[in-house]
Amino acid sequence: MESLFENAGITDTKERKKTLLEYVDAQTEEEWLGFDSYENETSWEDFTKKIKESYPEAVDDTGSIVNLEQICKEHACLSRSNIVEIHTLMRKFQHEAKKLVKVIGNGFLVTKFL
Repeated sequence: MESLFENAGITDTKERKKTLLEYVDAQTEEEWLGFDSYENETSWEDFTKKIKESYPEAVDDTGSIVNLEQICKEHACLSRSNIVEIHTLMRKFQHEAKKLVKVIGNGFLVTKFL
């Protein structure tokens, strides 16, 4: 987003925060609106730091089989008709698997996903 804001000439912190919310789903928007750093005069850097702290899995670049198994467990009872949850599983699984593929191999990941 930083480069998009720079290219668009958006430097105002409040405008950046408001614009950022246009790119997230409704649930995430509600959660981020609840951050004290959204409402007050907190800097853009501190606001984005708060976001990153709220999603430790997004900044963890080491990967973990335990995390992968937890993701699979959370989504073990999916039905074919629950498209939202299927896509959530796919995003989470791919994110964690990407960190692990060089260590454990693709075959293990495919087995876990199935």
